[in-house]
Amino acid sequence: MIRSNGYFLLATIFLSVASFAGNMASVPLFFGVDLIFGSIAVILAAMLLGVVPAVIVALIGSVYTLLLWGHPYAMVIFAAEAVTVALLYRHKGLNPVIADAAFWLIVGAPLAFVFYSTVMDMPTEAVRTILFKQPLNGIFNALIASLLILVAQLTGAGSGLLSQREVKTQEILFHALFSLVLIAGAAPIVYEAHAQLWGEQERLSKQLSEDNRRLAAHLDDRQLGYHRFWTTKNRDTLAQALLTGEREALLRTGTLKSLSGQGEFRSIDGHFGVWLPPGEMSQTQRWREGRYVYRTPVDNSSDITAIISEVPAAPVIDAVQQKYITLFTVLTLILLLGMIATSALSRWLTTPIRALTRASETLDDRIADQETIELPGSNIIEFNHLSETLAAMSKRLSDSVAQLRQSRAAIQIQVEERTLELDETARLLRSVLEAATEFGIIATDLQGRIILFNSGAEKLLGYSVDDLDEDDTPALFHAPEDIPDPDPAHASAHNQDVFQRIVARATEHGLDAREWTFIRKDGERIPVWLTITPTRSESGQLTGYLGIAEDITERKRLDRMKNEFISTVSHELRTPLTSIAGALGLMTQGATGDLPAKAQKMADVAHRNTDQLSALVNDLLDMEKLVSGKIRMNLRREDIRGITRETLDNHTAFADQRSVTLAVDEPETPLYASVDPQRLNQALSNLLSNAIKFSPAGSRVWIDFTSDSAGIALRVHDKGPGIPEHFRDRLFQRFSQANTSDNRQQPGTGLGLAITRELMTQMGGDAGFESVEGNGSTFWLWLPKQ
Repeated sequence: MIRSNGYFLLATIFLSVASFAGNMASVPLFFGVDLIFGSIAVILAAMLLGVVPAVIVALIGSVYTLLLWGHPYAMVIFAAEAVTVALLYRHKGLNPVIADAAFWLIVGAPLAFVFYSTVMDMPTEAVRTILFKQPLNGIFNALIASLLILVAQLTGAGSGLLSQREVKTQEILFHALFSLVLIAGAAPIVYEAHAQLWGEQERLSKQLSEDNRRLAAHLDDRQLGYHRFWTTKNRDTLAQALLTGEREALLRTGTLKSLSGQGEFRSIDGHFGVWLPPGEMSQTQRWREGRYVYRTPVDNSSDITAIISEVPAAPVIDAVQQKYITLFTVLTLILLLGMIATSALSRWLTTPIRALTRASETLDDRIADQETIELPGSNIIEFNHLSETLAAMSKRLSDSVAQLRQSRAAIQIQVEERTLELDETARLLRSVLEAATEFGIIATDLQGRIILFNSGAEKLLGYSVDDLDEDDTPALFHAPEDIPDPDPAHASAHNQDVFQRIVARATEHGLDAREWTFIRKDGERIPVWLTITPTRSESGQLTGYLGIAEDITERKRLDRMKNEFISTVSHELRTPLTSIAGALGLMTQGATGDLPAKAQKMADVAHRNTDQLSALVNDLLDMEKLVSGKIRMNLRREDIRGITRETLDNHTAFADQRSVTLAVDEPETPLYASVDPQRLNQALSNLLSNAIKFSPAGSRVWIDFTSDSAGIALRVHDKGPGIPEHFRDRLFQRFSQANTSDNRQQPGTGLGLAITRELMTQMGGDAGFESVEGNGSTFWLWLPKQ
């Protein structure tokens, strides 16, 4: 199923590492029985790669068992499992779960019995436990491996690795049903196994507590009485002692290993615990050689501090293991019967589908020949309805064949045209998909957890999907200095999540498109243009966010080159333009003598154009300084009402010339903000002059203010033609002017609004607009309140 040799080698290496790691990892099922997961990688190798790679993966994974226990038997069993499953799955088409079960039933269990019982001479109970545990573990891992392949095929996640993506309905049903059988069968048995150990320990705890209580009742006797009571009343396996300190025994009977100072004591419940001997051995063997201990404090004796009782743990462990074998037997029978039942049921449920598939293989020929269509029925209502519907549809199609043949030529032409259209659409779609690799597309849920990370994002950021934890958010990629501060308007602003601050504008406005700085995995910083949009369900409920990022490093480099070129040209033009404008001004004013009427008119036109060109050069220089950071803001706390009045006074003459009335509606209380007065005047002048320029004669332009706890907004209103819908996205871009007849009549450089927004940004504010086409516009400047 692997597509190429490169994938083949990489997959073998990866699965070998995964097999070794899976054998290192373990999950306790219940006492002394752990699940290991190395054979998942072995089954995957058998399914994807074949016999030899599967054996390699099995041998490498078994090295851990060899290093841990010092015997090679697991290597032989795992290698045999890899060979059996690979042959049965790839050459016989057998389900890998059933193939693995067949291996353990016929080959694996007998091999394990020979190795562990005969060669290693392990205890009978331990061998019986292994004979049940290893097959169940293998079947469980085979199911997990099969489910992984099935999910990859269904979702297309393995399209780069798997050559076969089709899945049979029977396989889906088998895996779903058998998974339910495994969960339903294993859950109560695992609980019962734990309950067995808990019950045995609880029983023993009560018994030892009662032994200590009875001994405590005789503490007033003399020491000879103590000894006589122990030797006549207590069990042979029970060891007790009267302690005068932590381990100092006044009297004792039997051997108390917990007082030896060696080994490990594990508390189980209050005064009850277990002492385990030192040394390298399995958990079961260590507990079998351990001792259960109950320690009862004594408060009514001047010299005796506690009574301690010990009994061997081996009887409890033997009873528990015997119970485990019974439970394993039941679970094995459940799984075997469940495997047979689910296989038969899934095959029976899909029988009608297979019958319909076989019948439909020749359906087109039968329809073309106008034969009577009869399709197989079923006792399952849905399948039977599908068969009847398909038969009825086939009958209608058959009746239409004659008419279709008559219009074949016309249909053929339409088909060819449609084919060309589809080919073009497919080509365009392929182009879009190929182009998408240049864009990083990241989708998240509401909490910011990444649920989509495309190849373009991997290329852009240097991270792979496997590098990301399930709790990672896009905040991982953002430069810390770009992340907005918490919103002070919220009471919990100090706890506001970083991701929520990143998407705040998109949540509020429905879209946030601007420049950010991303930090790649290797630490490199790159500028990106990031568009964030909220994603919603069909009901309109917010479900997450989608971010599309484009690397604009090259664009910014070109912008810098362009700005440097514009700056150079502008500086070089300023001096000659000033001289030309001065000379033309003198000529138009008659300083060089009266000019002929035609020459006077040409000089006036040249003078106006020179003034407009000078304005363009000045705007270009201002824009270049703003972008390059050469304009220094002298911020101070100012009442912006005064700046507004001064700007309004400066434009009175221009407004009178255009027959436009100016007004300001200002509050009585001061409105303080941290601004550079000269630059705020410049920004407001750009808005005011535009409003006057585009307002019809006799109309009114007015300024008002709004404020809240966050900031202050200055709003300039006019009754001009409004902003065309198609132009609004580009309004604040450089050299942007709406292509309208009215706009072409007005002089301008197309830089004023771009300069305005840049000035406001550098003062910590923003600029924007609201407009209804044909009914005026409102441009606003926003500043944080001081």
